[in-house]
Amino acid sequence: MWRAIPLLCLFLLAGSLLAAGRDKQKGIPVAVKPNQSETVAAPAVTPAPEPCDNWAWAAGVESLLRAQDVALDREYWLFKAHGGLLCLSPLPDPAALTAYIPGEYVLEDGRKVRLEAQFTAGAPRNADEVIMSLRRGHPFLLLWRGHTYVVYGVVFDEYIAATGARQFEIREMKLLSLLPGSEEQRTVSFVKDRDDLSEVQGTLTVRAHFVQPPNWLRPGTE
Repeated sequence: MWRAIPLLCLFLLAGSLLAAGRDKQKGIPVAVKPNQSETVAAPAVTPAPEPCDNWAWAAGVESLLRAQDVALDREYWLFKAHGGLLCLSPLPDPAALTAYIPGEYVLEDGRKVRLEAQFTAGAPRNADEVIMSLRRGHPFLLLWRGHTYVVYGVVFDEYIAATGARQFEIREMKLLSLLPGSEEQRTVSFVKDRDDLSEVQGTLTVRAHFVQPPNWLRPGTE
């Protein structure tokens, strides 16, 4: 069902809606399901207490991990990345900051977790990956105009060819700013044909994998 298609205008790569357009020219009917949506239920987002872009980034990492039952707060990431609670704006190199995230950690409750993180420069490239990430309850971060946002929802159109092939075009990304402000002030959208994709610096995903302790009663097993 999930066929790759780039996100928004800039993401229309080969095999995406251009293919659907060719099908129309050949007389192959294409059905459209407009304005579908996928949203993460009640994303756990706590904004930074100060208007500092690196604090907002750290708050974003904290929010992604909270959604995966991992409690490592923004102060932890600030100390790990900067050695203290420095206030930096604009945000330092996001790829360099991402390098501080991967590794194995022991949480306060004794659980061990392995974190994986990936920063991808530019706008997201695959609509199906975006939609499936949110459907699985995994928001991600968007760096837009130098600020950090949690992507918690999308609005998209689905195109279905007579062959059963499905293609997607994302029309809107629903965002929560990590800078201080009311919830209304922090709730914004990136909208196709209105906003400039060249202003998107990239996306950050973080995945947590819990490590099972060894089973001492049965050596060699977990």
